[in-house]
Amino acid sequence: MKPPNSFRNLLSGLPAAPDGTGRVGPTMAAWKARIPQDLEELNAPRRPRMMTQDELVDMAMDVSSPMGVAGSIRSVAGKAAERIPTLYHGTGAEPFFKFLREKMGKGFNKLGVGGYGSNKQEEAIDYLRQGTVGTPSLIVTGKGNEIEVPKDIATFLRSGKQSLEDMIAERTRYIESEQNRINKYKRPKLAVRPQEKLDMERKTLFNLLTAADEGIADIRRPGSLLELGVDADPSRMLRYDKDLFEQPQYVQDALRDALKLEGPIVPRSTGGRVTMDELQQQTKFNNLLNSRLRTREGTKMLEDAGIQGVIAKSSSRWPNATNYSIFDPDRIAVLRALGLLGLLTGGARGAASPSQEQEPL
Repeated sequence: MKPPNSFRNLLSGLPAAPDGTGRVGPTMAAWKARIPQDLEELNAPRRPRMMTQDELVDMAMDVSSPMGVAGSIRSVAGKAAERIPTLYHGTGAEPFFKFLREKMGKGFNKLGVGGYGSNKQEEAIDYLRQGTVGTPSLIVTGKGNEIEVPKDIATFLRSGKQSLEDMIAERTRYIESEQNRINKYKRPKLAVRPQEKLDMERKTLFNLLTAADEGIADIRRPGSLLELGVDADPSRMLRYDKDLFEQPQYVQDALRDALKLEGPIVPRSTGGRVTMDELQQQTKFNNLLNSRLRTREGTKMLEDAGIQGVIAKSSSRWPNATNYSIFDPDRIAVLRALGLLGLLTGGARGAASPSQEQEPL
């Protein structure tokens, strides 16, 4: 059998055996003869080559290098890339590039008081939309004034489906028609709510007329979609959907100390007599998941015990979606803010770095 090509190429530069057998490579005597020379070459002092100034500049500008300009962003998320996937955070707040502990805990906190993220971008977009329900968009005029308009109007204007002039004409006709209908009400009380709604339409029309007069410089939607890198160890994170005995060993040990559990942690009994230790363990663990975990005190208790966060399967419509809650905000790095319009349409307008302005929804 012939040696593999790579091995044959390696031996092609070696002298053939002198015994006439046609073997490739040196004989054992030839190998022994080269040993002193090889050792001399290996022990010879070697001076490392100094990098030139141009090479140092290239390294500093290389975003993939830990010494490059992106090092400050990737330092937190460097190890996490191998263990926790890239997460996405959708929020009704303006774009931000740092999670703060004092800003956490304003929601339902099912997975504890922490920074939340999903491995599915689509699920994060759903959360963003839920957080901006009823929040108007802003039109920035040529004179720098900010005018509030409903989100559907902002969407039509950005997409070009309807011009500002056509929108003003259509709203004017609607207001006139609706006002005539309200004036025909015989009972004034029945006209109160329709009139209030029509007054809101008049306010929107006035804002559109102002935008037409001053010009539109920008249209801003509320909310933001962030891409996250997380430096956390999954083996030190509580599994919300798992029983106590199914938790990682580190989490079991941490819960034993934090909840003051007694006895060995064993699988839940399926039949027969339940021991007092088992009853105590399940009672305290269930109380943690259903109540204490949602408070700052309960989250701090777990964090002090060494638990870094919570992982749970999502109940959203997106398959294989997983939610993560990270207790320590310093473990979360906002890698970039994403422009939602580019993501949905598949356009090139997709992301902004932390030094750029994000296009909010």
